[in-house]
Amino acid sequence: MSSEFPSRPAPTLEQLPTPCLVLERGKLAHNLARLAATAAIKGVRFRPHLKTAKSADIAHLAAPPPEGAITVSTLREAEYFAHHGWRDIFYAVGLGPGKLPRCTALARAGVDLAVMVDHAAAARALRTHARAERVRFRALIEIDSGDRRGGLPPDSPELIPVAQELGPLFAGVATHGGFSYAERDAAGFARVAALEASALRTAAARLHAAGFPARCSASVRVRPPSPRRTSPASPSFARASTCSGIATRPGSAPAATTTSRSACSPRSSAARRTGRTSS
Repeated sequence: MSSEFPSRPAPTLEQLPTPCLVLERGKLAHNLARLAATAAIKGVRFRPHLKTAKSADIAHLAAPPPEGAITVSTLREAEYFAHHGWRDIFYAVGLGPGKLPRCTALARAGVDLAVMVDHAAAARALRTHARAERVRFRALIEIDSGDRRGGLPPDSPELIPVAQELGPLFAGVATHGGFSYAERDAAGFARVAALEASALRTAAARLHAAGFPARCSASVRVRPPSPRRTSPASPSFARASTCSGIATRPGSAPAATTTSRSACSPRSSAARRTGRTSS
């Protein structure tokens, strides 16, 4: 991924070097506007996940900097978007100690970086590092809503100790129903969304009872149906049929209600598509 991403008028499709991402700008803009409008109606903040696009041009359409908030899956993506002006970035992958120096560099460059942990040792290392380097991060605890890939179960006895280790860095909880990739219809997507919402609700309620502020975020992918896509996990980006994002809102935990195209919030949750992948 280049640190520069200039926009150039395309000559013809035949003349474009491959591999090359080709988008129908009108469809992309329409889908982004529809997703942003849905998030606004539900009272959540739209935070697009840019792991697929990896493009400042597309990010400008979805969440223009410096106010726009975005999500990434690698620190290279975070550095790229920081270079292009984004300041509110969520690095939505479990944080390992080897990543701390690059996270520190981003923070010192003016990025309000949110990171994610799922065990006490990582939380302790992050807080110790932040204190020693005199930088500040926002840290979310990853909750396992059924994916069994990472995160703590919402009823885990480790949840409160992790939040205690984070101390002032604690900023909320996050989840990812990656098992939704196996679903094939709206009913399946709604079932996964309900599991995500339930997991966040349980975790947030426990944290709130322990004296921590209840602030929830859920990684969601919203996608209109596309008859030509090959699989739910790999839709045709050229048809501009994919938009993904993180929706956040302070307050109580999400309720397990669903709509056809909404993002997860304290009163609603996604039924179309969820997703976040690690790298």
